[in-house]
Amino acid sequence: MHIYGNEIAARFAGTDLQSFIGVTARELMNLETAEALIKADKEAMYGEETVTWVGPLRLPGDIADRQIWDTKFPIRGTNGERMLGGVGIDVTELHETQRQLGIAQRLESVGLMASGVAHDFNNLLFAIAGNAELAMQHVPGEHAGNLESILAATEHASALCRQLLAIGGRAETDTGRQSIDLADLVRESAELLKLSLQAEHPLELNISEADCTVHANPDQLRQVLVNLVLNAKQASAPNTAITIELGQADLSSFVGRTASNMHTWLAEDAGDGVFISVEDRGHGISKDRIDRIFDPYYTDSELGHGLGLATVFGVVKAVRGAIRVQSEDGVGTRFDVFIPRVAPSESDAALTVSVPVDPQTVTGMQRILVIDDHEGIVAIVTTWLERLGLDVTSYTNSQLAADVLRSRASEFDAVISDVSMPDVGGLGILATVREQDADKPVILASGFNDAVMKTGDDPRVWFLQKPYSLGELQRVLNEAAETAPSDDGQSDPELQQAVAGVGDE
Repeated sequence: MHIYGNEIAARFAGTDLQSFIGVTARELMNLETAEALIKADKEAMYGEETVTWVGPLRLPGDIADRQIWDTKFPIRGTNGERMLGGVGIDVTELHETQRQLGIAQRLESVGLMASGVAHDFNNLLFAIAGNAELAMQHVPGEHAGNLESILAATEHASALCRQLLAIGGRAETDTGRQSIDLADLVRESAELLKLSLQAEHPLELNISEADCTVHANPDQLRQVLVNLVLNAKQASAPNTAITIELGQADLSSFVGRTASNMHTWLAEDAGDGVFISVEDRGHGISKDRIDRIFDPYYTDSELGHGLGLATVFGVVKAVRGAIRVQSEDGVGTRFDVFIPRVAPSESDAALTVSVPVDPQTVTGMQRILVIDDHEGIVAIVTTWLERLGLDVTSYTNSQLAADVLRSRASEFDAVISDVSMPDVGGLGILATVREQDADKPVILASGFNDAVMKTGDDPRVWFLQKPYSLGELQRVLNEAAETAPSDDGQSDPELQQAVAGVGDE
């Protein structure tokens, strides 16, 4: 029986202080919580040490459990009578923060692993596709179909790598950015999605008349929408509609709403933006599963592969947005994605310069330095360039390459370097080149799309996404040569060499 307490203790019990005094926990709380507290009380009262209990407590009017940290300690009266004292603290917010941190750390670890696998796998695909492309120049036409099948398979595998990069938050959101009216994007995507949903799941659109323009990669945002809608389709009950809503939002108000069945991820920076919502009338997501829905390959659908929501999470992470999920068993699920509004700037411009180029034109290049820690890639790129009539020096040790550049940078007309290498990375190679020559073309290649944004606004840097083809490499070399700064109209005649077309020798 309570003989003393304060207003907060009474509120924890769901009553006022007057009603709190003189009654027991069984009279004030639900039986399960009361029994757990009474057990802790007995252990403390008849023991010599404090006893701590942490558990859920739902107060009248609450729609969700609170997490209470309750410590009890024995008290002996002057006549030896046994009494009990206790301190209770509402740790609900701390408990939720710890839960969210655990999810974030797990997803971060999975994302890093996925990105690493994608990077290594991209290098293997480069070797497979590169050798197949070289072989096609020597194989009779009747057998070329097999090599074309290999190239098609590597392209599909490369697309899977891009999904893995998106899971790691290294999606292609930093390239191809432009001003997008999301209202137009949603309407266009909805027409295609209706073909997939058919009549079984009518698609309802609720698009705000307000300005819904953002600066982002449209392909990635389209992928977010498509993945959310297809996820909703798999979760929906037959003959139920799927709703897409679009409107303006402020991140602080977006994440400010809370409910027992509402969970928010990735909210970092305040600011205004646009939200896209996809809502289904399906079976909902249970509490024991909602913390895992963004894990790669986690799915409860026989039709799903477990990458759709993981990709959504990666893209939203890359644009520094937020995701909110509200779900109720047997009722349905609503995904809200917040996309921040990012103003265009000069630094957002593509680093490559689009210049129409004839592959037969004179490039003005002859000597190329190739740097990559993967021997197979170095061998393929070297063979490609030699077949274009160029002289190639290559290194798999980036530190040695950097030392060569410090003393002999003028000997090379362009540098092709991988980005992720031990010792000296591609950005370090770029810095070394710029110490010697401000205008020398540098071509950075990587399976990670975010590398391009770390080069600043250097106009003499080009980026190739691995695995790239001979045609893509040839195009970039031509662009680099065609856009070279003029030297009073003079050029070194020894550097004027023709770049042969693919297979022309």
